[in-house]
Amino acid sequence: MKFIIILLSLVILSGCLNHNVQDVTQQASVSESSTPPSNSSKNPARSPASMSKEDAIHLVESKLSAESLRVSYLGYDGVDEEGSYILRQASSATTEVMEWYHVNPVTRQITCEILEDFCLEQDTDTSESTNTVKELSNDQKKALEMAKVFAKDKLQQDGYVEDTTHIEFTGEHDGKQQFQVWNPGVGGSNTIDWLEVDLALNVVSSDLYGDEVIDMK
Repeated sequence: MKFIIILLSLVILSGCLNHNVQDVTQQASVSESSTPPSNSSKNPARSPASMSKEDAIHLVESKLSAESLRVSYLGYDGVDEEGSYILRQASSATTEVMEWYHVNPVTRQITCEILEDFCLEQDTDTSESTNTVKELSNDQKKALEMAKVFAKDKLQQDGYVEDTTHIEFTGEHDGKQQFQVWNPGVGGSNTIDWLEVDLALNVVSSDLYGDEVIDMK
C-alpha cells in the first residue's frame, strides 16, 4: 500500500514539474516576441561619402585657372558641421589665404567663404584673360617686357614677387600700352601699380613713380 502511495506521489510531482517548465518556456517566448528591434535596424550605418578629400581637391583644381594654380596651392583643412570638406587656397609666395572652399562629398557642390558663390566664376574670367595675353601683338609683347623690367626693378618694395606677381595687359590709349601689376590676394587681387608703356620713347609711366626710360638692349 505504501508503495502505491509513493508511486502516485511521484506521478503527481512529475506532472507539476512539466507544467512549470511549459510556463517558463511560454513566458520566454512571449518575452522574445515583445522585445523591440535593435536600433541598428532602424538606423542603418551611414553610407560612405561618394568622394575622398583628395577627390575634393582635384574637383576644385579643375575649376581654377592654370595661372591661379601656378601662384597658389590647395590644402585640406578639416570638415565643417554639415560634413563638407574644407579646403584652403593660399598664395605660394606669402602663404596668405586667398579662399576657403567647402565641398559637399555627396552632391559635389562647392561653396566659398570669401567670395561666396562667385569665386570660381572669377577664376574662369581670369583664365580667359590669361588666354588673351597669349594673343598679344608684337608691339604689345615688347611693351610687356618693358613693364616686367620696370616692375622687377622698382616695385619689389611695394609687393612685387617674381614668378608670383601678375603683369596683365589691359588695353591701349593714344598708342601706349597699359598694364595692371597685381598680386593674388584674399578674395581676389591686390593691385600694386598701373603702368603705361610708350614704345616710341622707351618710357614706362608708373602711377607710383612717374616716368622712367627703359633700356632694352
